[in-house]
Amino acid sequence: MGFWIVAAIVVAFIAAMVWRGLQMKSLAQQGVVGKGEVIQKFRRRARSGHQAAGYLKYRFETPQGLEFQKRIAVSEQVYNEYDEGQAIDIVYLPDKPSVNGARYMVNLSRKALKLPPL
Repeated sequence: MGFWIVAAIVVAFIAAMVWRGLQMKSLAQQGVVGKGEVIQKFRRRARSGHQAAGYLKYRFETPQGLEFQKRIAVSEQVYNEYDEGQAIDIVYLPDKPSVNGARYMVNLSRKALKLPPL
């Protein structure tokens, strides 16, 4: 029974990574740039011996007045670049704004696809 639980967790993790990868590809190819606001910075306690992971939570509003929020894990450098209340460039899909990401992350996908930065 334990094997199947571990296998299910591994499959779920892989599926989530593939799903987010497909979202990032869509954002890189079809996304539009918008302005968001960092509404929270926080760290999650790390396992012993590791540095606590940094996260940013941002919100943005579409031209149609729809508001969305997202929490993203970020590098230490990016974590230190932003403060709560500060603007952050985001990219979202115009027909599905719930699919969004930080502009710098989308540009990493664009670079992998050999596309110019947004």
